Amino acid sequence: MNMLMRTEYPPYKISESQSIPLLLDVIYNKSSDEEYKSFKFYNKSSSEKKQYFNILQQFYSYSPFFKGYVLWLIDSPRMTHLAINEILELESKGYKNIIVMGKKNADINFFRKNSIEPITAELQQVIREYEIKYLFTPCLNRIHNKILDKLSICKIGIQHGYGTWVEANMLNHVDKHYNFGYISAQDFNPTISKTAGYSPTKTYSFFKPADEGYILYLSQGANFTNKQNVIYGGAELVKISKYFRMPLVIKTHASAGKEFDDVVEAKVYKEGEINTEELIRKAAIVITSWSGAGVESIFFKKPTVIIDTQNNNGKFFKNSGLVVEPIFETIKKRIKDILEGKQFLNQDFPIKINHKGGVEASKIITEDIQ
Repeated sequence: MNMLMRTEYPPYKISESQSIPLLLDVIYNKSSDEEYKSFKFYNKSSSEKKQYFNILQQFYSYSPFFKGYVLWLIDSPRMTHLAINEILELESKGYKNIIVMGKKNADINFFRKNSIEPITAELQQVIREYEIKYLFTPCLNRIHNKILDKLSICKIGIQHGYGTWVEANMLNHVDKHYNFGYISAQDFNPTISKTAGYSPTKTYSFFKPADEGYILYLSQGANFTNKQNVIYGGAELVKISKYFRMPLVIKTHASAGKEFDDVVEAKVYKEGEINTEELIRKAAIVITSWSGAGVESIFFKKPTVIIDTQNNNGKFFKNSGLVVEPIFETIKKRIKDILEGKQFLNQDFPIKINHKGGVEASKIITEDIQ
């Protein structure tokens, strides 16, 4: 069995603990996935989840040995997609995982002056009790960094997003770090950070192509991609939907609140209601300003339009060829050109942004754990 320890704040502390099945038992249908309901894969539809588990079985097999425990420090359920393949990889090597994870997605209150003494003492006790030598985290941040500095074990960081401007300054808090690809690697210290790839994408090419004929808009949050400058004004995505006679589906960002609730012209899903990857996989066109969602769309080989709502040329996407201004006529022309077969994605961009399509990422990230 693995263990799941749930955290809350303030103060930052472990509030509950439970035994949970090995993820290997879940994907091989030997155990229910109920205990993993806070993980991002849990809200896939039944058919999508079945495909996902069948694909994962091609990569991971059981180990007859038990070698010990590995510790995970994850601030939010939203970050669990950056641990799934690595957890399975470790289980295949004979390790069990102790996952310390937030009950809810980290918000602004998490990053305020938050006492870390309770959780630091609790983690030190867990490390002693289970004789843990390795800690993994996809959540380098100013709260976790204070904790990491007080833990005397090998600490391994996984790049947590395609925007590297914050994380690049935090590598001194871990012993090793793994980044996604050539483009992001340039922002990290090469003596600490090794290129591995974005492991969630390793399953993407195994799904059958799907197209349910809708335009998917993935919002980034109320500050940048709201109704006023994207849905009804500026990009005018409702008007875009009507022009192309394609339904508009909106998946809102966690910070959007109730902002999109009254958009009657679209099917609106809130954070946690439906799986974002599944929506991307079945879309005809994907529109977003959100770096992570845009990358996932690219690797599902979906026609993708990145709208530059922050006037910074799409941050990490500036070399992709996909970035356009959030203006109705500009987006309309781009979609027309896409539907007519024109290509805008720089062909080397997917290679540079995600090392070997992420297929070897989890192996590389866990290669030192033998």
